[in-house]
Parts: sequence; structure tokens; C-alpha cells
Amino acid sequence: MKTSVGKVLSVVTAVASVIFLGSVMIASMGGHNWVAEAQSVEGFSVTQTDAAPRKWTATQHVGGANIPPNDAIEPVLLGVYDAKLKAAEARKQSFESQIAPLEQAISVSKSVIETDLKALKDESDELAALLADTESEIAATAEQVEAKAEEVRKVELQIQSRREDVVRLLRQVEEIRSDRFRIGVVRQQLQDLIQQIDRSIERSANRQRQLQQRGQGQDSVQRAAPVPSGKS
Repeated sequence: MKTSVGKVLSVVTAVASVIFLGSVMIASMGGHNWVAEAQSVEGFSVTQTDAAPRKWTATQHVGGANIPPNDAIEPVLLGVYDAKLKAAEARKQSFESQIAPLEQAISVSKSVIETDLKALKDESDELAALLADTESEIAATAEQVEAKAEEVRKVELQIQSRREDVVRLLRQVEEIRSDRFRIGVVRQQLQDLIQQIDRSIERSANRQRQLQQRGQGQDSVQRAAPVPSGKS
């Protein structure tokens, strides 16, 4: 019996040794990618200094809190997670401190709601009675409503007719405006033509005065010239 137990223990020890050796080899050859994990942490920026000795540091985005620098990235990540845990615990305590006042407010609200429900029940009964009276009044005035509806239909027909008249008059007004605009254009053209005619008349008058002045000058020269005597 002891021999069997010893063999089992020997096998278990050998398996554990192999597993441990494999873990060590994996950690030494690859291991966990702490840099990738640091880049995925929300709320913190994990960086490594460029100057020697190179240190890993972490800075919180909100508040600017810094994690103490370290040669290895793992302690810095631990500091980051500790800071996040502390912040979460603070938020948790803040929420827990609000629970009691909220529960008290809910209790008061329930009491108020129960009172309001009773008042609404009473008001609903009153409204039901009022509704019954109103229905009887509606039945009594149904014929009057139908007569008023007929009057409304007649008025709507008159409104439609007046609307058509308004549309027709608006078209006429638009045509009148167009005519006035065309008349204005023609008036401007006539004014421009009159101005051109006035300028032409003025130029003709100036030309006529120049010709008259030139003719008077020639007459004066002829009268001043000596008349030949006819002797040889």
C-alpha cells in the first residue's frame, strides 16, 4: 500500500515539476505582454523615459496624478490598478451615502402617491357623473349641432368662392404690376429717345449758327474788297 502511494506521489511530483518547468520557459521566452496591457488601460498614460536610466511612469488623464516611476512596468501597472481601485471605492462610498436619502425620499413619495391616488379616485367618480350629464346634454343638442354643421358647410362654400375671387384678383393685380413695369420700361425708353432728339436738335442748331456766322463773314469780306475800274 505504501509502495503504491509512493509511486503515485512520485508521478504527481514529476508532473508538477514538468508543469512548473513549462511555466518558467514560457515566462522566460514570451510571458505576458505587459506593454500592450499598459496601452489598453483607460484613464492612464503609461510611458517609458528616453534618457537613462529608463523608467516606467504612469500619469492619470483626469487630475494628473502620477504613479511613482520604476525600472519594471509591472509595479507601475500595479500602482495604476491600485489607483483605479481606490477611485472605484470612493465612487462606491459616494453612491452608498446616497442610498439612505433616496430610500427616505422614495418612502415619502410612496405616501404622497397613495394620497394622490385616493384624490384621483374621488375626482374620477366626479368626472364619471359629469360625463353622464354631458352625454345627456349632447343627445339633446344633436339636432342643433347638425343644423350648425349645415351652416358651416354653406359658409365653407362661400369661403371657397371668395378664395377663388381672391386668386383671380391676385392674378389681375400681378398682370397690372407687369403692365406697369412694361410701361415704366417704355417710358424710360421714350425719355432716352427724347434726350437723344434734344441733343440732335441742339447739335443742328449749333451747326446752323456756325453756318450763319460763316456766311456773314464772307459777306463782309466781299464788301471790303475793291471794285475793279475796267481801265487797261
